[in-house]
Amino acid sequence: MDKGVNCMKKIGILNFHYSEENYGAVLQAVALEHVIKSLGHNAEHIDFIPDSLSIPIKIKFRLGEMLRSIGILKKRPQRIGCTEIFENFRDDWLSRSVTYRNSRDLKKASDKYTSIVVGSDQVWRPVYTHPFTLMYFLSFVGKNTRRIAYAASFGVDYWQKNDLRLTNAIKNELQKFHSISVREDAGVSLCKDIFDCSATQVLDPTLLRGRELFDEVIEKEELIQQKPNIVFYKLDVDSVFYEELNNLGKMLECDVENIYHNEINGGKAYNTVPYWLCKIRDSRLVITDSFHCVCFAILFEKEFFYSVNKGRGVSRLVSLLGMLGLNERICYNSNELSKKFQMTEKIDYSIVNKKLAKQRDISLAFLIQSLKE
Repeated sequence: MDKGVNCMKKIGILNFHYSEENYGAVLQAVALEHVIKSLGHNAEHIDFIPDSLSIPIKIKFRLGEMLRSIGILKKRPQRIGCTEIFENFRDDWLSRSVTYRNSRDLKKASDKYTSIVVGSDQVWRPVYTHPFTLMYFLSFVGKNTRRIAYAASFGVDYWQKNDLRLTNAIKNELQKFHSISVREDAGVSLCKDIFDCSATQVLDPTLLRGRELFDEVIEKEELIQQKPNIVFYKLDVDSVFYEELNNLGKMLECDVENIYHNEINGGKAYNTVPYWLCKIRDSRLVITDSFHCVCFAILFEKEFFYSVNKGRGVSRLVSLLGMLGLNERICYNSNELSKKFQMTEKIDYSIVNKKLAKQRDISLAFLIQSLKE
């Protein structure tokens, strides 16, 4: 990078890049940074890692640990190598600021940026951001810095907070934004109906950036071709789900593999981020309840099914798959997975890619215009 670029004010990016077990969170962060840099800007992620949890979460955690210690709840499996895996990936693929732990420090930092972009991911879902909710609506940003939302997500299709004071505070912050885009059509409605502002629907950064970057991530690790297994990445599983996976395995005469983590000595050993991507790329069929796993199945042009997980938000997947004409890939009941597979035609990715290209044009135009001096 030349000295002229180094002297430029940076674009700051704020999202959940610091996750230690969410592949999608770190990969969408990498994708957005790469897109902004490809437009000629100097960009970095604002390394905001809150130093405390909300009191309700602390109480719930401590109660859970107490119940585990006396045998009422099963002990939580140990996470093996999880922190190192995700931190190593961030070191390789992200630019980050110094670490900020609270809103006071963030306010001091905002003037170093020409613009701050919040998004993507569920950064506007208060149950995920409390007690720092307003930080993700850029309340710390000074008047000399432009506020932009790119593909911010509320996660669900309704406003989850009955707190009128918080709602009004968010509405006040959103009025100060230079431009707002959201990831789902429900987000457009929420901005209009709850917060009295307009928003553009755009693609998640992973879909905006396209496959090329993620092929590069895999190739850098020099990973060998994987077996064409049925792979699943599911945050919540039960016996019915496992039974259906076994049925699919028998139908396709191939192995079934959990690509989230492996069970080792009573703990959970996580795959590296490039290996996780490689498993999706080389799979025969992907089953998931994850938004970003669906995105990568689409980018790698794989057959897949979204196994609905109502507790984690359905509207964001319904919005994406509806946009791309892939509604038939939604399976609302785990016990119908094998039946759904038998009845559903293969995906015609020539059609899907044309729709994606159109949405990329809209999304990129939004970002270019928003960042224009």
